[in-house]
Amino acid sequence: MDQQEAAEVERRLREILRENGLEWVLEQVDEAIRGGKFGQREATTLKEYYEEAELYLSLDGRFATKGRAKLTAIEDYSARERIRLLIDATEQAAVVSTYMASEASQRLGELRNGNGPARIKFVADDDAEELPTDLTEVDERSQDADRLRELLDALRDMVDDQ
Repeated sequence: MDQQEAAEVERRLREILRENGLEWVLEQVDEAIRGGKFGQREATTLKEYYEEAELYLSLDGRFATKGRAKLTAIEDYSARERIRLLIDATEQAAVVSTYMASEASQRLGELRNGNGPARIKFVADDDAEELPTDLTEVDERSQDADRLRELLDALRDMVDDQ
């Protein structure tokens, strides 16, 4: 995958997330991208020395190279790494959360011997908006999440193989 293809894949992933109301995922990924990643760089180190008889500093003889050292540095993410961040964030937001809801649905059903509640209300902390969830729909969403995970894994493999 060359840079142009990677840019197109990243653009399309961002577009899909926006179309599906997952702008908040993009905000978090963009924050991680702005922060960069830790890496190592080699740098030439210097040692300062003075000749015993001289009391003045000479620009010609004051510093000498001591060797090379590995230093921690902040680096930009590559195009492929940015795509991986988007894939991983999408998986967490859409797939893992659906699996959690499915698990909660199964547990609640077990608690009531199969006669568990038909709906759960999730309330967002920030705006107290109720987000009702029909537990019969959770299984359908879980199947969709399985398919999405397969697609994300295939895209991840495509990005890694190139």
